[in-house]
Amino acid sequence: MDAFYWIVEHMSRIAFILLCHKDPKAIIDQAERLTAVGDYISIHFDARAKPEHFAMIKEALGPNPNVAFAKKRIKCGWGEWSLVEASLYAVEAATEAFPRATHFYMLSGDCMSVKTAEYAHEFLDSNDCDFIESFDFFSSDWIKTGIKEERLEVVPVFRPVCRLAKLQLWFHIMRRSLGSGVEYHRPRPASAAHAMSAGVFRCNS
Repeated sequence: MDAFYWIVEHMSRIAFILLCHKDPKAIIDQAERLTAVGDYISIHFDARAKPEHFAMIKEALGPNPNVAFAKKRIKCGWGEWSLVEASLYAVEAATEAFPRATHFYMLSGDCMSVKTAEYAHEFLDSNDCDFIESFDFFSSDWIKTGIKEERLEVVPVFRPVCRLAKLQLWFHIMRRSLGSGVEYHRPRPASAAHAMSAGVFRCNS
């Protein structure tokens, strides 16, 4: 029996990091589905979104101990540094609320699981490493439509956007990999958002 409890205690526990801005019912369903097996979720709901939508999400998921919310909501824009800052606030909420979480997995509101939770946990328990989706800006064909090189050269008139030659889009990383980023973010959230966008946190192009 002691061996059983040791195994349970040391199994992977995923904290999903969810950035979203619409469709509160789908967000609620997604969070309930992911936490039903004992995993966690930390939600950043765009501050530009309708207040009544966020209220609906908070009312439905607030009693769930496996759900946390970013303490500060950011007004996010496509391709902007604000997405990185929102990610950091959601990660910070997750690390504080879920000390047993071993892995942190970035999601959007449009993501849907294609594997079972059992499969995901077994895979993570067997692979002691981080997983970061990354594409080279010039050599990959990640950008399918619209301008390409100009994205690095054109300076926007109104809002700064993320312009990086290396695109880090999604991550699934271990708790130990988050430590320095979260600690750096606490006293200097704005500069941390810029710095971490070149690392493992999401930055749209």
